[in-house]
Amino acid sequence: MTEYLKCRANAKINLTLECTGRRDDGYHLLDMCMTSVTLYDELTFRKGGNGFSISVNGGDNIPNDEHNLIFKAAKILCDHAGISLPETEITLLKRIPSQAGLGGGSADAAATLTALNEMEGLGYSSAELAAIGEKVGADVPFCVTGGTARVRGIGELIDTLPPMPSADILILMPERGNSTPEMFRLMDSAQESTGGYSEKAAELIKAGDLYGIAENLRNDFSGFSYRYEEMKKIFEENGALGAGLSGSGAAAFGIFNDSERMNRCADAARAEGFSAYAVRPAGAGTEIIERKEK
Repeated sequence: MTEYLKCRANAKINLTLECTGRRDDGYHLLDMCMTSVTLYDELTFRKGGNGFSISVNGGDNIPNDEHNLIFKAAKILCDHAGISLPETEITLLKRIPSQAGLGGGSADAAATLTALNEMEGLGYSSAELAAIGEKVGADVPFCVTGGTARVRGIGELIDTLPPMPSADILILMPERGNSTPEMFRLMDSAQESTGGYSEKAAELIKAGDLYGIAENLRNDFSGFSYRYEEMKKIFEENGALGAGLSGSGAAAFGIFNDSERMNRCADAARAEGFSAYAVRPAGAGTEIIERKEK
């Protein structure tokens, strides 16, 4: 019986994001190409303690109660399995910035589904966990499967793609994030997406064409994301192959084929008040890095 697990919950970036419509229930339909990256939160799960508890280290104003997606994911999983929340102590070391469009909360939820599935011996497959994750949040199914994929619908339709070509990726984050509901409101009032670029990006990923991918980064939110144009200019002036916005922002990223250029870009960005994270593509959304059996 597994008594202890330590997981990496990897962030994701959107190589593309286009809004293709809206359902009758108000949910937006999206078409996206996404890839996991090596910026991660770290979660430890320990059997025992007094009930189900979450403690958070790092990050600003991260809740440790039912408002955290960790709790929501655990509750939905256990309800699905017909069991009570287990006596488990969860410690979250937060590294992925919030309101960034990097899927930090969704990654934490995906790691929770993966860890509790093993610790409680539930036996769900990755596909089953992804389906359960739909009830937690739109990005959770992808964060369960991870890697590189084309994601459609409201996040539930996942077509796995070959791994993202090896690259140096720099993520920049301004001093504050974006409100996702506000970003959708702004997008609704803007012109409709021209569309088609996620399909093109998927073909470039299949071809392993890093330069083509970098030249075709697109996001329907980029026109009104906080300080995006400033970040894009920094990337362009410092030799990025291409730059894009992740999710609904406010984080932007640049793709490089030269780590020295990337490091110079990071220095230039920090001088303008941005946080900078050097990452690479990751092959999974959740990685179990340590376990202890009873």
